[in-house]
Amino acid sequence: MAIGELISIKGLLEEAFLDGGEIAVIFELRRLQRSIVRGFGVHFWKNALYEGLCADRGFVSGGFAKIC
Repeated sequence: MAIGELISIKGLLEEAFLDGGEIAVIFELRRLQRSIVRGFGVHFWKNALYEGLCADRGFVSGGFAKIC
C-alpha cells in the first residue's frame, strides 16, 4: 500500500522540488501528513510513512525521483 501512496505523490514532489528544493518537498509532505492525521488520526499507517519520508534526507533531496 505504501508503494501506491508513493506513486500517487511522485508528481507533486517533483513539482515541489523544482519550485523550492528540499524545503518545499518537506512542506508538501507535512501538509499531506496533517491532512491524514485530521482524517484518520495519528495511529494511521500513512502518518508513520510521511513522518519517515520527511526524516529521510536522501528522499527529500531527490530520492523520490526513483519511484517507478
